[in-house]
Amino acid sequence: MPNHLPTLDRRKFLSRMSTGLAATALTQLVSRDAFGEVVRHHQPTAKRVIFLYMSGGPSQFESFDDKPLLRERNNKPIPKELTEGIKLAFLQNAE
Repeated sequence: MPNHLPTLDRRKFLSRMSTGLAATALTQLVSRDAFGEVVRHHQPTAKRVIFLYMSGGPSQFESFDDKPLLRERNNKPIPKELTEGIKLAFLQNAE
């Protein structure tokens, strides 16, 4: 019977376990103040939560990729062939 589980040698095992133990220790340290007393956090008072799920990535204008065509067309009107037959709110008073 073939074994489909990946092999995990001792070094990888100890590396993964140490990361988990460090995270556990960090949560314990963060929950205490400088004198070792347990920090009492305030009780949340939120009654409702608004959860927004937006599929897709960031807008192409909000990324830091170089956009030479956008730089070239900056402060120029939109070409007529792109807006032909389309009513756009921001072009209502444009000629």
